[in-house]
Amino acid sequence: ETTAEFEERKSRVRKSDDLSNAILLRSTYDPKQVLYDADREQFIVKPEAWNVGPLWTTGLTYGNEYGITGGFRDFGVGLSSIETPIGQYMASNAYGTKVDVIQTQRVDYSVYDKQNKIRNGSRQHMWKIVHSVGKDKSNTVTIKVQRNRARSVKRDMQVGVLIIPKEPYLSYGESRITPKINLPIETTNSSFIFIADIVCAVITDGNGVVLKTVDVAYRKGKEQ
Repeated sequence: ETTAEFEERKSRVRKSDDLSNAILLRSTYDPKQVLYDADREQFIVKPEAWNVGPLWTTGLTYGNEYGITGGFRDFGVGLSSIETPIGQYMASNAYGTKVDVIQTQRVDYSVYDKQNKIRNGSRQHMWKIVHSVGKDKSNTVTIKVQRNRARSVKRDMQVGVLIIPKEPYLSYGESRITPKINLPIETTNSSFIFIADIVCAVITDGNGVVLKTVDVAYRKGKEQ
């Protein structure tokens, strides 16, 4: 899908959904989830390439009232997780064993849409996946790219999600991982969870030219 085609599709969507307040958020790109099929001259892309996984569990204390249950029971996208060392101190246990404890600060950003309905013991799929490949039949999408451009496109690929914010707009939570003798790390975690309708995932090249959009599979028309 070209940039022009993407803009034209957004224009069609506006007829049924208000995108005047839509925001395109960048997420973390994982190149290991992108493979190139030289014979077919196409990339095979797993959803994990643009969704780093559920990161909103630490926001549960503040998010339960909004329907956030955590993990794969929700429709959401992990945008980023950054952990930074902030200090170090000496600690000991009741037996006098001493260790140097490293202090870190982790900040997570994610988007939460709504709960995932369980039907017949199975979760709904999040994305409209159009291709399966491999023995495990992993859900993937494909992107046509000429062989001579494949290396640079994969290297510079950018990913994100188009969202429409909805009340209460943001959930914030904090948690702390206490250090242990065999794991002397103390982590304070801050979790920012944007509350929004997720419209689609967006994959672009390094210049921002749209290569692919992937709609969510659980919303039809104006369904919320």
